Amino acid sequence: MDTNEFEDETYKDACASFGSATTEEEAEITRLTEFQHLVDPISKGKRITSIDIHPIMKNIVAISTCTHSTLEERLRKSIDEQLSHLLVYDIKEQLAPLIAVLKSPVECPVFRFNPTMPTLGVGGLVNGEVVLFQLPRELTNSTKAMLSNHILPTMKSSPESSHRQMVSDIVWLPAHIQFNSRGSLVQESHLTDVSHQFITCSGDGIILVWDVRARDIAMGKLPFIARPKQVMKADDKFLKWVPIYRIRVKHFDSSNAIPLCKIKKDLIGDGNLMCSATSGDLVSVKLITAVDTLTSASDGEKARSETAQVDVTREVVNWIRRDHYRPTLTLEQSPFLPEVFVSVADSNFNIWSSSDEDKPVFSSPNMYSVKYTCGKWSPAREGVLYLCTTDGNVHIWDFEGGNLIKPSLTCSVTAHRIETIDYAVCNDKEHFLLIGDCNGSLRVLEVPPQFSLKDTTAADTVRSMFVSASR
Repeated sequence: MDTNEFEDETYKDACASFGSATTEEEAEITRLTEFQHLVDPISKGKRITSIDIHPIMKNIVAISTCTHSTLEERLRKSIDEQLSHLLVYDIKEQLAPLIAVLKSPVECPVFRFNPTMPTLGVGGLVNGEVVLFQLPRELTNSTKAMLSNHILPTMKSSPESSHRQMVSDIVWLPAHIQFNSRGSLVQESHLTDVSHQFITCSGDGIILVWDVRARDIAMGKLPFIARPKQVMKADDKFLKWVPIYRIRVKHFDSSNAIPLCKIKKDLIGDGNLMCSATSGDLVSVKLITAVDTLTSASDGEKARSETAQVDVTREVVNWIRRDHYRPTLTLEQSPFLPEVFVSVADSNFNIWSSSDEDKPVFSSPNMYSVKYTCGKWSPAREGVLYLCTTDGNVHIWDFEGGNLIKPSLTCSVTAHRIETIDYAVCNDKEHFLLIGDCNGSLRVLEVPPQFSLKDTTAADTVRSMFVSASR
């Protein structure tokens, strides 16, 4: 056998197995098998900054890609050179998995499907604006005819009303929670089963609440959301999409804004939002504000106008807790334990509980030569956490076994830095781990039954373990 062929086979064998399995049976159940390796000329050589799974068709995923350009290099590019693309894949399709291409005016580091209307998708741009995409109802191979004509945004936000820095995170509000332009919750009589609003954050320290029904609001059809200063006519094609509500997040003892990088997806019932700052702190922000009690009647009419949205500058921060000393890369709530969430930074990760907000219930050992890049809770097993590193490895922490010292298993997935991770559950037997790296490759890995079969008794075990670890 040729020497290079021998090295390739050795490398493949090393990548296919976990840990220190000593028998063929143990190696078989602890193997992340590569189901598919997706790379397109559009994304090759770029960073995959975001992966989002279709809320209904779990085999459909959308990825966002960004170049390795610096801010100075971006400014030198022409308008045509700044165009970026988002790719929509069918991860179970072997022959032609690319089913749609979305074209963005500039790089779009964040993209999110609407959880109740999957035909809508929103993207956050590097210039602080947001764009809305209208996708076809059926995302299948029959949509390949659209690849020659890329899908363009149906709406783009007004630059002067958007963020001043790159949009760092997007979270759709649940259907039962909607805000009006005064920062109050909309009455239940106006609510439907559809999610219309989403939240964005950025390094400018501002949280914006957007509504996709911008045209109906501008035409005066939704006065319970906002009343436009000038009603737009039905045949008017010009639409100024602005946020209906904005919050300035500031420090307690100064007027300096708190740059934000991540939002915890699940909104707390009392209207508080958990965010992470670029400084590594956890910040609890109050979204529901009693603006009506602070303004006069004339001010209230101004607050209802489309062009003069409420800009809350009063105290909205409930508390700030030290979490990391570097920016948070992942902030995610456990899908099984609502009171538990994880925050991942480059050196370590912390697990927090809402019952003890003073300190994390668990802190992992620090990483030195290799750093973390992202993390993901397993939606199949209560105490399983996936963490990715700069050297292309995936660390699996299995807290169901009571291991609090080191990852239970480690797998080498790629030779490049891993940028993002997600977990797709297509059915009871098909669980896929989605890995996006800095070279534009999306790797679809089959999760073995050891980490995909649900244990009904594990939730209490993991909860009691975190409670005991916090003491």
